[in-house]
Amino acid sequence: MAYILGFFTAAGVIVKELQTVSFSQKEKTILEEIKKELGSNQPLYVNKNTGVYMLNLHSKIMKEDLMEIHGFTPNKSHSVVFPKVPERYLHHFVRGYFDGDGSIYARGFMVCFVGGSYRFMLAFALC
Repeated sequence: MAYILGFFTAAGVIVKELQTVSFSQKEKTILEEIKKELGSNQPLYVNKNTGVYMLNLHSKIMKEDLMEIHGFTPNKSHSVVFPKVPERYLHHFVRGYFDGDGSIYARGFMVCFVGGSYRFMLAFALC
């Protein structure tokens, strides 16, 4: 679950008006694995203009847990804070975040994580 939390932190959305949590990604297989792990039968949708896949989970409990336990909000990109992740699961969280918003550059041997929240990225760098 720490992987899914990390992936959600990078590529997830809480829909304000609905009891919906949404994941988006260009890699269909990642969303299929998340769907399987969560035991969901929701279909994936693909944006025909961008080629991005979406997994929409309609769950009041999941939405409330993400908001109340982990502090996520709708439009979280600039305000997200680093969630409390037990140290023994931290590497799974980091891997999930990387799959959502990370990249590897072969030239220069560089790994990059992207984020819009200064507080999150600072805490991420220190973990």
